[in-house]
Amino acid sequence: MLFLHGKKPDPKLVDQLESLEWRAERANSVGAAATYMNQAGDLCVEAGLVKDALEYYGRAIDAHLAADRYDAAATVCRKVLRASPDVVRARCTLTWLALASGLEPDARAEVEEYLSAAERAGAEMVALLQVRRMVNVAETVELRLYLAEVLMALGDQRTADEVIGRVLAERNGLEPPLRVEADERRSIARRSAIQGVRHGW
Repeated sequence: MLFLHGKKPDPKLVDQLESLEWRAERANSVGAAATYMNQAGDLCVEAGLVKDALEYYGRAIDAHLAADRYDAAATVCRKVLRASPDVVRARCTLTWLALASGLEPDARAEVEEYLSAAERAGAEMVALLQVRRMVNVAETVELRLYLAEVLMALGDQRTADEVIGRVLAERNGLEPPLRVEADERRSIARRSAIQGVRHGW
């Protein structure tokens, strides 16, 4: 039970959340546990316990990711952003989900939102680590060049130069185009998104 961040909840809400947590602990699949955590988050939002809701939603996102349910994880991320628009982790996760699905134009838009949120929260160093990982799964030249610009903006000129050098080598036929298998891309995205949770909301 949470309630570390807000007002004392209604006893009825406590009973509902305890029931959902009990069901999540005994769920026969990770995906089912995510459903219960999502419902708990909804109840907390309705009660005005936004920070508690974010904790529940975070657990739901992790469970969806562990079960490779990327669309469901993205849905919860968007719910998080409706409840608290400045959340950094949800924007990072949405970027990784776009990359995992091969939706690189969407990924670029998500990176822009993620970087803005990270800057507002003073989380540029975490963003730098994440963008370095993203470069390794971004296949299109356009996205990699954009990520190189992001790396430069974050102060990592060396990695940016390496990315640009690889792109130029590909264009000149000196190296084969970067290809990342779909399963590997999803695995990297899942690990990176889950690792991001401990850096906070």
